[in-house]
Amino acid sequence: MKTRINLPILVVTLLFLGLSVNLAKAQPAALGLPAQDVKYKEFEQHGNLFDLKIIPGSKETRLYLVGKEAASVKFEKLSIVGKIKVGNNEKLIEFRKDKDYFTTKDILHGQTLHLKAKDDESQKSEEFQVDLKKP
Repeated sequence: MKTRINLPILVVTLLFLGLSVNLAKAQPAALGLPAQDVKYKEFEQHGNLFDLKIIPGSKETRLYLVGKEAASVKFEKLSIVGKIKVGNNEKLIEFRKDKDYFTTKDILHGQTLHLKAKDDESQKSEEFQVDLKKP
């Protein structure tokens, strides 16, 4: 007994299998879907008055600012101003207080992020420059 293979059905089946394998390897963004487990680069700097840690996310970026003398710096008295350089232009980045950190919905893409952290009570301030291009 001979088995006959229907050539058009075989071709369609192989094409479907090939497409399925390619879709399984594709990144969610390539398919128009939101990114799921995207890893963003964290930034950390240590200054004389404050330690700075930036944790980018897909929807929101968190900025932690910790005073060197934790007992004398109150979070509610801290403020931060940010500017980002993109090419020859500068854009003001707005940060808001949220729990024990600052957040921004602005995307931190560009060359350099300039931050000025200030203790409004003592009027002491410190500036940070974060190189966003650094690997």
